[in-house]
Amino acid sequence: MIRTAPPARRHPRNVPRGGFLALLGILAGLTGARASAEGGGPTPSNLAISDDGSRVLWEMAAIDTAAANSRARVYLWEPDESLPDRIRRVFTGESLTGFAPRALTRRDEDARVPAFLPGDGAVSFLAARGASARVQVWVLSLRGGEAEPWTSAAADVQTYAWAPDGTLFYIVGDELWRVAGGEPAERCEAVPAARELAISFDGSRVAVPGTEALWILDVATGEARVVDTAPWHPSAPRWAESGDEVYFLAGADSSDARSPASVFALDLKEGGVTHVAPRVEGEVLELESCPRSDKLFVRVREGANEPLYRLHPGSRKAFELFEETGSVRDISVKSNGEKVAFVWRSETSGPEIATWTFPDDHIEVLTTLQTESAPEENVPDDSKEQNDG
Repeated sequence: MIRTAPPARRHPRNVPRGGFLALLGILAGLTGARASAEGGGPTPSNLAISDDGSRVLWEMAAIDTAAANSRARVYLWEPDESLPDRIRRVFTGESLTGFAPRALTRRDEDARVPAFLPGDGAVSFLAARGASARVQVWVLSLRGGEAEPWTSAAADVQTYAWAPDGTLFYIVGDELWRVAGGEPAERCEAVPAARELAISFDGSRVAVPGTEALWILDVATGEARVVDTAPWHPSAPRWAESGDEVYFLAGADSSDARSPASVFALDLKEGGVTHVAPRVEGEVLELESCPRSDKLFVRVREGANEPLYRLHPGSRKAFELFEETGSVRDISVKSNGEKVAFVWRSETSGPEIATWTFPDDHIEVLTTLQTESAPEENVPDDSKEQNDG
């Protein structure tokens, strides 16, 4: 059985501070917000779950992201202990911890690819702010204050990732850069057609996919080696818990460029590539690993649906985590592998933020998403100015 949030008229999760009048205003708007989301309005993407599993970041923009006026905002859901217990009891019949949404970035800018910094005390995102109008990495403390630029690249930053010690790695053009502890940015390596990167869980190495190869950078020495993956063209690299392997997506049939993607493992000690998902039927669309579990999580296309599987690389076995009919997208995994956040869509619900928690056989839908036309009061009054970036 799927567990979703109760109907909005009974359990509104988007509760602004300001009493029952504001609460009733939110209730009146929930139906329209859901209809807008289902009918082509804003949809969430690029989820990130905090290390303790209690908070979720995402960006939300119009579905037609190619439109000139399309902008994304970064949102945060977190436990809200300030929600009055009497209101929780009226609408749910029991005492529950509420969840309060916060828009962390302004309406008039485009902010994307949110992430938690190590320690979960701050968040980062990509945005073009200031006179240069170039896309840089910005960091915003969750305790308040203005967002600050973390990079000053000469061209747009395409993607980035944080190492456990707080070092930022990012890609500009075909080059991998890093910046740590207020030091000047340092160019690490040039990687042809670099678009993605993955940092090992101990922070010692960075993997960047190239053409029929993975570039492995040793952070301590700055040296990079090219590890052949031919005939496979790797994408979406993810490190194994041990650090001895890098998983990646590539066409299951290397001789057919249109072959559906599957999961492979590159052995960094012995060399060689192994197909670790031969029992997964359908195309693998997403792949995630985590530092305190040897399990992988994959999103698979099966007809009209895209279920979530947990894959055991050693045994090659894959288990569907729940049987509800629908599709997941933009999965983000807690560090111990016991909780996964994702965008959930089914025939009866528009795109919502949902989670699966081990060992449940169901999912929990956390949101009734507000659209960009939702009242600005959904941002808590005492943090609206501080956290509006």
